Amino acid sequence: MTTQTHLRQRISTLFVLLAFCGLLTQLHAQITYTWNVAGDGAWSTPGNWTPNRNVAVGTDILVINNGGAKTITSVPTQTIGRLVVSGNTDLTLKTTGPGMKTLRMVNAGTALDIQAGSSLTVTGNNDGTGIRTLTLAFIATGNVANIAGTLKLERLAMSQYGGYNANFSATTVTGTLIQNGGVINSTTSNLTFASGGTYVHAVNGGTVPAATWNANSNCNITGMTGIYPSGMGQTFGNFTFSSNPTGNIDMTGTGLTCAGNLTFANANTGNVLRLVRTGVNRTISVGGNYTHSSGNIAIVSANGNGTLEVGGNFIQTGGSFTLKEDNGDALLSVTGNFIKSGGTFTQRTSGGSTADVKVGGNFTHSAGIYFLSAQDDAAGSLSVAGNFTFTGGTITEVGAGTAEGNITFNGAGTPQVYTSGGTFSQNINFNVISGAVLDIGNAHLFGSAGGFTLDGTLRMNISGNSPSDYGRVSVGGMANVNGTVAPTFTFTPAINDNFFVINPTGSHAGTPTLTITPPSITASYASGVITITGLFPIDLVYFTGKAQERSIALNWQTRQEENNDYMAVERSLDGKIFAEIGRVQGSGTGYSLKDYDLIDEHPARGLNYYRLRQVDFDGKARYHKMISVRFDGLVTGFNLAVSPNPVGDLLNATWQAVENGSVQLTILNQNGRIVSGHTSSIGIDRLEMPVQNLEKGIYYLVIRQGSEQEVVKFLKL
Repeated sequence: MTTQTHLRQRISTLFVLLAFCGLLTQLHAQITYTWNVAGDGAWSTPGNWTPNRNVAVGTDILVINNGGAKTITSVPTQTIGRLVVSGNTDLTLKTTGPGMKTLRMVNAGTALDIQAGSSLTVTGNNDGTGIRTLTLAFIATGNVANIAGTLKLERLAMSQYGGYNANFSATTVTGTLIQNGGVINSTTSNLTFASGGTYVHAVNGGTVPAATWNANSNCNITGMTGIYPSGMGQTFGNFTFSSNPTGNIDMTGTGLTCAGNLTFANANTGNVLRLVRTGVNRTISVGGNYTHSSGNIAIVSANGNGTLEVGGNFIQTGGSFTLKEDNGDALLSVTGNFIKSGGTFTQRTSGGSTADVKVGGNFTHSAGIYFLSAQDDAAGSLSVAGNFTFTGGTITEVGAGTAEGNITFNGAGTPQVYTSGGTFSQNINFNVISGAVLDIGNAHLFGSAGGFTLDGTLRMNISGNSPSDYGRVSVGGMANVNGTVAPTFTFTPAINDNFFVINPTGSHAGTPTLTITPPSITASYASGVITITGLFPIDLVYFTGKAQERSIALNWQTRQEENNDYMAVERSLDGKIFAEIGRVQGSGTGYSLKDYDLIDEHPARGLNYYRLRQVDFDGKARYHKMISVRFDGLVTGFNLAVSPNPVGDLLNATWQAVENGSVQLTILNQNGRIVSGHTSSIGIDRLEMPVQNLEKGIYYLVIRQGSEQEVVKFLKL
């Protein structure tokens, strides 16, 4: 063989190797194929894809992004690398012919991408009989599926449907996954409904897929007509019933748990979703709000205990909510507010056991009907810790005999404001427990044939003598009043005025405490009637004193004044004998806050006692509270001092004259009677006074010069 021939063979071999390497590259590289048909077409037609998909390879990326609605038929069992639906495209994948077809995706990354604004419907076909299904699935590991748009699994007939198998994937739904008769295989580790992600269960019965549910995700039951779905033992985010039931439906499992809100919006067909029916105890736990807009639900419908726990607000705008229909305990516990603006709420329709509603926040009823009890010998109990606003609708019980309803106000010290406007009827009992404060303002709590029990505090406003001018309670039963009745007067009543604040048709028992605002009004309480017994001309808010360097500043405030001429400030060194040190002009008659002050320029060392003497225009005077102020500053005035103290026979007094001239010294006993008097000469600033003939006890030495005076106390041994 020549050298030239040998060279040709080598070059030929090199070309073969290069061609083989190129073929390998073509076989293993991911190629993107884009659907190019505006409407429907067959999956297997090569020209429907760009570039032509002549050879299907397991790593192919298939993109349908040209918008509009379209159906791709003849989807076979096939493995691809990735499926992308985007560009506001509404795509349906459908098989042809019999059998179970599977579209498998495998990719170390995104394997399925349904983008926001686009949808993918997966179904089999109904071209004939038998099994005709199409399932989306994944093989190997590391596959990621993002459903930001909508994935719908459609059932055409019993064995003709679309399915989704989430195994070997991490499927995250931020858009919507609709089960309309299809089949979903999943676990909590491979299917996640993220915040805003929604699952729609559009079939009767069936199974809600196992998943991890974000607190802000959504699960909507829309296709339930007669069978409750399984798979409901998960912890959901937001949950909604919005089906059209054709018969009563019994819940199964242990109950229902929602970290977010629960909305009940079934059609008003008269058919009831029943939590407890067959003796099994169940609980619905809602972390957020429960909203009932339409449809019928019963918590306890037969033997067994049922509970609805609401961490947020209970809101009813329509429909029918029944807490208890039969034997067994029923409880509605609301941490937030109870807000009813429509529909029918029936707390109890049978005797035996208990049916309680406990509201931790405010109760608001503006429309609709609230039946506390709807059967003989049945009693429903409603407890409210917040404000009670009843502006419309009816709260009643329709049973006869011993049937009754109980409304309990159990706020822990914070005033519960009652607002009226609705209608109470039948045997409704009102209870204000110890520690609770019910503030009815000017409202009238009435209409019930039941009773009223007060162990806490009842507040009301009184703005006039007419019953329409003040808050009051009227019941058809008896009143048992042992707490506190606390009226606030916003006008000045007259002596012997009567105000009928608690009016039972039956008997009145108990002896409450009467606390009146303002304290310038005094009154008595007997059998529900407040009778005015006295009026102070001023309502003193406070009276205080503060020591300065050389004086004491006195300040006081009034809330209202009636014929107030002036107020005199009196001072005492022992809290018993007082002398006036100044006057301040009053404001006559007024009902606003007024501030006053006076300076004591010559306080004594130690404790100084002060009190106010209020004087009317007709000269009548009344004394108000006494205060004490310690003074340790610089004494002005006489600086009178005595020694020894206590004293036996001789009392030595020293002073500093305020002006030139003589001073008068007087000794007073505790009754203010003069027992000894002395006058000093000009320029004398001390005096020795015999006191051996005085009886043992406390005495006061008073020094006067002109209009100035000063007092010291001493003890005679």
